[in-house]
Amino acid sequence: MGLTDQPSTLLQDEAEGSARKDQCEKCAAKMTDGPGTVCKSCGWYAAIGAHIEIDHAYEAAIDYSNSDAPRQAASPFDLLASAPTWCWLSLGTFVLLLSESIAARFLTAPDSPERAWWAALQLGLGALVFFVVHTFGFVRQVSEDTEVALLDILISPFGPWKKLFGELPKRQTLFSLGVNGLPAVLFAVVVIGGLNWDKLWDWGIEAPPSKDLRDAIASQMGGGGDDKSLEESVEELAAAAPDEAGGSKGKKENEKPAPRTTATCVIIGYRADANGVAHTVLLAHEVYGKLTYLGGVTPQLDREMLSVLSQALVEIRARKPVVKLESEAIWVHPQYVCDASFQVGATGKPFDVQWVGKVRNLRGSTLIE
Repeated sequence: MGLTDQPSTLLQDEAEGSARKDQCEKCAAKMTDGPGTVCKSCGWYAAIGAHIEIDHAYEAAIDYSNSDAPRQAASPFDLLASAPTWCWLSLGTFVLLLSESIAARFLTAPDSPERAWWAALQLGLGALVFFVVHTFGFVRQVSEDTEVALLDILISPFGPWKKLFGELPKRQTLFSLGVNGLPAVLFAVVVIGGLNWDKLWDWGIEAPPSKDLRDAIASQMGGGGDDKSLEESVEELAAAAPDEAGGSKGKKENEKPAPRTTATCVIIGYRADANGVAHTVLLAHEVYGKLTYLGGVTPQLDREMLSVLSQALVEIRARKPVVKLESEAIWVHPQYVCDASFQVGATGKPFDVQWVGKVRNLRGSTLIE
């Protein structure tokens, strides 16, 4: 070998030594982390002269070989593909609720009973589902945390939902229904609409008639009344004065009309047409603890409601009036009341009786608005 060949030989030996340093001395696998480290293939650790256990799944996930390489940003499709099942289930339920609410708005007429019932039903079901899931989450929270108090279900409302969220995906169906309970309520009010809040809170229960009126009815029914006629009752109540309003001789031309009074009156009878439909009801009201005849009035109701009223009165027919009257009518037991307005003349006699409405029984349950 000549002198000119010696440098090339030395370079070759150095290259081979360097290559051997980058390989595992046991399995000749490439040492990607440099010499003196652990071989990812066989687990040989030259620094201690022994094999160690290698978690190949973890090493593959870490992928040291590409640690310095620039990472490519994840696309929106990659993010959607990696979303958990419970996320898709919640989102799908939300979209379904929104679509159903929009369809309900277009399929029903504005201010129609169908739209109102649809919205009310969705509002009620949404609130019920949310409450049930919220309560279930609270029970789960209490079962594992003894420091939770009963009032925390209201003052710490996020606690139950945090507990349910921690139990995903096991509770994914329950969680998805619960979180969409509030959107269901919101869509019922905002998207569907048509809710009549006055009707929603009106359950047909009115305050019962005054105690004085009920006591007067009970007294009259029990024989406590003195069976006075209309004229006698008026004479008892009238003060010493000229003729009643509308016909007094000394009435001044510029005298103001008597103010109207509205009172709750009891129905004591009615007059009907040939078909048995009531066209006039006879009313009595309480005056100084006694049941006194007020007058007849025409109910301002349509034909259907008149039939309902007539049927209700037929079922409580009586042989004689609760207040003694010389008049022809079909008498009923005093079980229904209504509101009426009237004026009182100078002699104390009521006149110009007008129908106000709200037929209800003595317990306050409404029969007719």
